[in-house]
Amino acid sequence: MGANDIDRLALPGDMIRKDDLLPTAEQLIEMAQSLKPDIERAESPKELAALMKANGDLLAQARVLIEADIELVVGEAKISADQVLAAVAESQKVIEKVERVRSKLAKIGAALDFVAAVLTGSGTRIFEAAFVLKDALGKP
Repeated sequence: MGANDIDRLALPGDMIRKDDLLPTAEQLIEMAQSLKPDIERAESPKELAALMKANGDLLAQARVLIEADIELVVGEAKISADQVLAAVAESQKVIEKVERVRSKLAKIGAALDFVAAVLTGSGTRIFEAAFVLKDALGKP
């Protein structure tokens, strides 16, 4: 996100349209599908349950993204669907390279928290979640 993007504030009526979030929803679905090999070779019932929960949460968030427009909070940073997609796509790139299930689940959790922040429409919460996500993606 460039300096000009940060200076842009949401005005009344600004929103992220559900149609524009479809590519992000598709990324979340791909992320969920990428868990299939981990699910098939889960080493314990606890690990299997965690993987299945992450899979379900990713699919649920994808569904929510395409069900309603997200009204942005007036006076906070104006976030675009392209920015949301960029963050989720980067998450997917990092997560698909992670071999340890625990680390993969932590990164997916941060991505889900980011998407949850997006759903609030609060530019402040989205930025905070983006920084947490960036930090999580950088950890082994």
